[in-house]
Amino acid sequence: TGPRELIRPFENGVLIPVDDIKALAESMEKLIMDKKMREDFGKKAAQSMQKYDIKSIASLWEKEFKKAFKG
Repeated sequence: TGPRELIRPFENGVLIPVDDIKALAESMEKLIMDKKMREDFGKKAAQSMQKYDIKSIASLWEKEFKKAFKG
């Protein structure tokens, strides 16, 4: 959980197995060498985070309160 819920590998970021230094180095090298990948990750990460925007979250809470106080 946690990062896996937010990051879609090689779509909006990179997930590295814990203690896998080789995978970390390889992923860092890919990102250093590929400007377009970095830019794409940044754009897609920003888009995917919109659902966690305060307005989106507040709207969800408002719906839940309305359901809770309806009965």
